[in-house]
Amino acid sequence: MSTDTPFSEHAPSWFLPPEDTPEFMYPAWASCLRWAVCSEAVQKDFESATGIKYHGAGSPIEAMLDAATGHNPAEEYIKSFLPWFNEWVWGSMDGGVNEER
Repeated sequence: MSTDTPFSEHAPSWFLPPEDTPEFMYPAWASCLRWAVCSEAVQKDFESATGIKYHGAGSPIEAMLDAATGHNPAEEYIKSFLPWFNEWVWGSMDGGVNEER
């Protein structure tokens, strides 16, 4: 995938669709990702498959400590969620979706 697309100009390098996703499908990928992040069922599937659960910053003091130290729990979570999402939810452009669950 080319890294000089309008989408990739504004997204971190780790926040991109799979390489076989054509550029015109990027908005659909982003929409599907938003749905998946907000879906309790998808989040439960992700947690049961990986053991990872998003807990957020917690208390205001924890949020202040995170801000002061540069710790970003949301970014860490999405970095672990994206590869799983791309494989198990989005699938590949040849129509294949991993069905081993």
